[in-house]
Amino acid sequence: MPKAASEGHRCEGDFPKAAWGEAIRYCFEGEDGKLWITNEEYASQVNFCPYCGHRAKVDVKRDGS
Repeated sequence: MPKAASEGHRCEGDFPKAAWGEAIRYCFEGEDGKLWITNEEYASQVNFCPYCGHRAKVDVKRDGS
């Protein structure tokens, strides 16, 4: 999992859940300026925070890197 920046964006919210728990627990900015959503098992890079709309410093690249 990416390492969080010491001073960066972090949001937690409360989305409705299905039978298997949360798909997203929180959103954070990594040391490299990328924005990530995670449920503490999986992480995905995003361009905007799904909770507050904060824009990432580094956009998702189409090739997935």
